[in-house]
Amino acid sequence: MAKTKELSKDTRKSIVDLHQTGKTESTIGKQLGVKKSTVGAIIRKWKTYKTTDNLPRSGAPRKISSRGVKMIMRTVSKDPRTTRGDLVNDLQRDGTKVTKVTISNTLQRQGIKSRSARRVPLLKPVHVQARLKFAREHMDDTAEDWENVMWSDETKVELFEQRISDMEDGVTDLAGRLAEAEGRIKVMAKGLDDLENRSRRDNIRIINLKEGAEGESPTQFFEAWLPATLGLGHSSAGKARIKIDRAHRGLGPRGAHPRPVIIKLHNSGDKQRIMAAVKAAPELHHDGQRIFIHQDFSYAIREKRRGFNASCRALIDKGIRFRMRYPATLVLTYNGNEHKFESPKDAQSFINALD
Repeated sequence: MAKTKELSKDTRKSIVDLHQTGKTESTIGKQLGVKKSTVGAIIRKWKTYKTTDNLPRSGAPRKISSRGVKMIMRTVSKDPRTTRGDLVNDLQRDGTKVTKVTISNTLQRQGIKSRSARRVPLLKPVHVQARLKFAREHMDDTAEDWENVMWSDETKVELFEQRISDMEDGVTDLAGRLAEAEGRIKVMAKGLDDLENRSRRDNIRIINLKEGAEGESPTQFFEAWLPATLGLGHSSAGKARIKIDRAHRGLGPRGAHPRPVIIKLHNSGDKQRIMAAVKAAPELHHDGQRIFIHQDFSYAIREKRRGFNASCRALIDKGIRFRMRYPATLVLTYNGNEHKFESPKDAQSFINALD
């Protein structure tokens, strides 16, 4: 059965988007003209790996297809005296270009080894003519001329070819291991980033607060400053209603811009209250300087989100509502339809098309 054409990235992304909206596999298949089994396979892949892209394979594919191997085996079975050169020519006529070493490797994998014939086969007419031509061209050569000729030894040539074949097999095996290792590294890096963000889930980050504003006791300062700045109020006991475990400046030397403040909250509910108050407040200021309060993410996610800054500014100018979904997906609503973008380039192209 012939291999079907691979679905485009846009089609696979549409399948996932429709699945997230709650549509069934049958409905998605009918809407996009894709088989239900294919829709199910793409959704399962997205749930497992959080991507619909092709995953790295363990090694390069065989140069000779299974059909080509069958053709080689038929030819060799019919005529055991078939040479590697003949097989190379047969495959080349069939559209596959390989070397003699590849032919040798294929035959060895099929359990066939080369042997020297007990009787030398008769020369073909083309060989007779070639030898006669060579003899006539060199008939008048002197003994000194023949001393300068290097004669190849059949055994040494076969030995070198075998070594080259072993080296090619080794390189192919290493390439497969390298691809597998790169895939594992990506999975581990993604896992580490996820663990880092889990450890930051109760953190907030304050930007542009003047250096030294927190004094010598940052924890006590922010326990009082956050409720007062955000209008959260205090408890009946007179203590701050927000409990902070740690508060410190980000690493790095002091410069023209204040270093960010990272605060670890004791209760996860306090973070929700703070972010809701930040969203409701038009602007926040301290000592005549505007400040910003954000969720605290890993460096990788912050960089991904920073890539959407230009798109977010353009959406604000156009008055289009949007939000950032974890980890770094821009979600906007336009004409009653929800659009999601994981690439800043795709988001900017969509916004430019609105003009």
